[in-house]
Amino acid sequence: MKHRLLPAVLLTLCSSLATAGEVQVNLSIESANTAGDDFVAGAMTLEVINLSDNAISNVHLRPEFLGGLGLGSDVLQFGSLDPGESATTSERYHGDSSGSDPDAASTWTLDYDTAGGEHRQLTLRLEHE
Repeated sequence: MKHRLLPAVLLTLCSSLATAGEVQVNLSIESANTAGDDFVAGAMTLEVINLSDNAISNVHLRPEFLGGLGLGSDVLQFGSLDPGESATTSERYHGDSSGSDPDAASTWTLDYDTAGGEHRQLTLRLEHE
């Protein structure tokens, strides 16, 4: 069964967030449009916020599951973040609307190093509202 609802659903999905103690990640879907009958493309913005009292470095996100959508990059890099600082990046997405699940939450791996030199790797699940 083909699902033609993806473009309309993506237009209404505005944002989601995940908090993992020291770090918060916000995802906003900015646009969606079809490029043919079964193809959807658009842009999303990801923001990483350092909630800790110390700087974190080597911050990057990797998409693990995006409900059948693909990104232009395999790794999104945010660099170093001082306490309370945030960094934002926008990324293009694309996919076959007939094979995508518009209701699926996206799963991301967040990596960063603490001020004490400890490497942390977290799996975040961003629910769509």
